[in-house]
Formats: sequence, structure tokens, C-alpha cells
Amino acid sequence: MKKRIKFIGTLIVLFFFLIFNTGVSASELNFGVSAVIPENQIDKNQTYFDLRMEPNEEQTLEVNLRNDTKEDVVIHVDVNTAMTNNNGVIDYSQTDFERDDSLEIDIEDLVEYDQEVTIEAESTKTFEIHLNMPDEEIDGILLGGIYFQEKENEDSSTDEGQISNKFAYVIGLKLSMNDTEVHPELTLNAVQPTQVNYRNVVTANIQNTKPVIVSSLKVNASIFKENGQDPLYTSEKDDLRMAPHSNFDYAIPLDNQEFKPGKYRVEVQAKTDEGEWEWTEYFTIEKDEAKEYNEQAVDLKQDYTTWYIVGGIIALIILLAVFYWLGTRKRTKE
Repeated sequence: MKKRIKFIGTLIVLFFFLIFNTGVSASELNFGVSAVIPENQIDKNQTYFDLRMEPNEEQTLEVNLRNDTKEDVVIHVDVNTAMTNNNGVIDYSQTDFERDDSLEIDIEDLVEYDQEVTIEAESTKTFEIHLNMPDEEIDGILLGGIYFQEKENEDSSTDEGQISNKFAYVIGLKLSMNDTEVHPELTLNAVQPTQVNYRNVVTANIQNTKPVIVSSLKVNASIFKENGQDPLYTSEKDDLRMAPHSNFDYAIPLDNQEFKPGKYRVEVQAKTDEGEWEWTEYFTIEKDEAKEYNEQAVDLKQDYTTWYIVGGIIALIILLAVFYWLGTRKRTKE
């Protein structure tokens, strides 16, 4: 009994030792933000900016910043154009990305603001963004986000083995000039073999060329041999969303299979409440790129079909050779 109690006590001590020696640095938000909703807000129940503007109109947007801590907080600010990430989610946090070739007006070109602001300890502050709309009236919407993130202290460093969490606030910025109804228009661009997280996939780039949000998007995609009838790989996703004038790479996983050189065909169907689109595209997997990706891939399931065939042929040759030898030996004895 004493040995059992001693053993349990040792486990408890070891448990707490492991807990207190695993570094987890959980950064809590040291500040708060809230939009000051102006009179030209379309829906005043929303907490983001949804503004009806006029051509060449200028307006100053205000955001209240709050610091409840006993130290000053330095905030980095970016006003970003909305984009669609490869998970089919509208993302307002990205600054450095390639703009879609259908984008004519970048919301980032319409604003002026300070990219760094200091909120003194236990105080509030009003942050201003100056907005100047284009000269000509536009249909649809311009979509972006005001991104607030606490600036890291250059002298601070995260100990090895610790987890550092970063938090940020985003206030949406949606601008429109009229009520003209705009419908989405989707196109299929490049189809190519590549990798996501070191796993082989084929991506089909889907593009929204109109100034409207695409909601409830459902995509089905299948990969065939060039003239094949049965799909080699399939993928289906729904509840995807796309920002205006954006594109994303829809990934079709190969289920951890290796790339095989050859010519292929992909069939893609996209559907929303406002329309349906179907595309067929042909692509080629070159021998060199297949070899490169296969060498880099993780959890790759090897296809031993070729080896089985070669092994079977070798076994058959050996078997025929043995029968031939036995037959020759029998005739020699006779």
C-alpha cells in the first residue's frame, strides 16, 4: 500500500513539473477598438463601416481606441483590401499579396492614415482615417478592413520552446455609391500540380471578376486522365466565400498519392444562389516536376503496381527457365 501511495505521489509531482516547465506565452489583447458609426452608415446596427458615398466625396472615419493597462500601448495599423485566401475565406489581414487583375480601384489608394499610434496608459484615443472616393460613380462595392495589431517590443524575445500568440482587431470597411445590383461572374484560370503543406495537390484558380461578395459558394472538382471516364481524384467543398475582384487556388488533394507524369483533365463545377459555372481544363504533369514534388512530399503512399508487374514478369521468366531446364534434363537422360 505504501509503495502504491509513493508511486501515485511521484506521478503527481512529475505532472506538475511538466506543466510548469512547458512555456506558453499567451498574449492577451492590451487594447480595444470600436468604430464610430457615421450618419451615412447604411445599416446602423452593424459594428463595421458600411458607408454610402458619393463620387469624389471626402470623409474622416473615426475609431475609438482603448487602453486599460497601466502601460502605454503602441498599435500598428493597416487598411487592407479584402482578398480571398486558399481556404475560400475572405481575409482582411493581408497587406502584401498580388492583386487580382480585374481590380480597378484599390481601397488602399483611397485612404490616408498614420500607421502607428500610441495609446497612453489607462486612456482612450480617437484614431482617424481620411477617405477620398474616386471621381466616377462605381457599381457594386469596395471591400477592405482596418487592421489593428499591438506592435512588438524589439527588446522582447520569446524563449525557446514557448508558444507566442498574436492577436489583432479588424473593422470591416465596405463602400458603395448606389443600389445597382451586381451579380458574380466566376472564371477558371490556371490549373497546375503543386503542394500544400508538403502534400501533393492540383490547384484550380477560381476568380471573381465583379465588385460583389460571393457567398454560399459550392465547388466540385474531379481529375481524370486526358481521355478517361472515371475520376482519379475528387474534391467537394461548400459554404465558401469570395471577396470582390479576387481569386484563390482551390486545392484537389491526391490523398497522399504520388504525382505521375502525363496529360490530365480537370472538371470543375461552381454553384451559388445566383448562378452556376462549369469548366473543363487540360493540364500536364511533367516528369521532372513530378519527381521533385514526390521527393518533397510527406506521408506519401508509394504505388508499387509497376514493381508488382516487373516482379511478376521476372518470376514468370524464372519459372519458364526452370521448366525448360527440367525438360532438357529429362530429354538428356532419355
